Amino acid sequence: MTHIEKKLDSKKTVFIIDGSSFLYRAFYALKPMFTIQGEPIGAVFGFCRMMKKLIDTFNPEYMLVAWDMKGATERHELFPDYKATRQAAPQDLFVQKDHIQKFADAIGLLQVSKQGVEADDIMYSLAQDFAVQGYHVVLVTTDKDMGQMVNHTVVLYDSFKEQFYGREELEQKYGFPPEKLPFYFALIGDSSDNIPGVKGIGPKGATDLVQQFLSLHDLYEHINLVPKERMRQLLLENKDNALLSEQLFLLRYHPLAIAIEQSKFSSRQWVGAQPLFQELGFKSLLKEMPAVEQPPASVRYGLKFIAISQADQLQQLCAAIKKAGQCAIDTETDGLNAYQAGLVGISLCYEAGTAYYIPLCL
Repeated sequence: MTHIEKKLDSKKTVFIIDGSSFLYRAFYALKPMFTIQGEPIGAVFGFCRMMKKLIDTFNPEYMLVAWDMKGATERHELFPDYKATRQAAPQDLFVQKDHIQKFADAIGLLQVSKQGVEADDIMYSLAQDFAVQGYHVVLVTTDKDMGQMVNHTVVLYDSFKEQFYGREELEQKYGFPPEKLPFYFALIGDSSDNIPGVKGIGPKGATDLVQQFLSLHDLYEHINLVPKERMRQLLLENKDNALLSEQLFLLRYHPLAIAIEQSKFSSRQWVGAQPLFQELGFKSLLKEMPAVEQPPASVRYGLKFIAISQADQLQQLCAAIKKAGQCAIDTETDGLNAYQAGLVGISLCYEAGTAYYIPLCL
């Protein structure tokens, strides 16, 4: 167990998953898989497997996933060519994302997205909010941009390498504190996002400058202290690009009004994915599905009546109703007067011969 893991209290730790990072890793890590109807499902299987591993390893009590949405973001307003060189994602990736989001809903995993706001900024904003409330935050991502927010309450977790990165680990990796990462990337840029940086300055030169100066502003305020004339010339010629690049790398806070309780999670909710696994033919995941204790049933007149008393039973019932696509509902009260009676329970039925009762108080 690492020194970071020792600090994590499951009751005060939130796992925030970079949905796109998981999706792309799942898509490219496995060989293509298809249903018997020919529908691609490899990324769905990979994503579910990665989620299961994360849940089995940490049994998180608070967890959510952040997604990008289609369309321009505020960074495109700042720089229209932002991410312009990226290749279009394979079409079947989006089809599989739909299944993945259904899977997340089935297991009760909170999904957060906002039009015009990148998932990175969503993760940053929520981490800020939760940290203020006294929670530790684990950002499950491989995105290098996210390192800038690592501090004593926020850490990164690479689920593929099974490795945590705190301040100490990132400073050892880069040679400077993680909060200076936007300064560093402002100099080297990022070809994958079409962020220009300072042409001619690579990682070694950028590291030397970041170690020598406090910030990008400090660098340009004291440009004459840069020892190499060629580097000074490159910095002056590309000043606008450097300043722009830093703004593109800096994470931005957005108030999202997400309460910590909305991210409450239990590993028992995993059973909610059983209908989807059956639909997609995920046999290995079905074999590993935990057995759910069946609620006691009473039989009268050949009909079965089942009382729902546990959260995982309710989760499984909801999944079954969703798959059936139909449900009859009846309210149970403590009296016959509709204006005075109190609600004591709800009765549900989605298949002939069996009814379910959910008491509001146990």
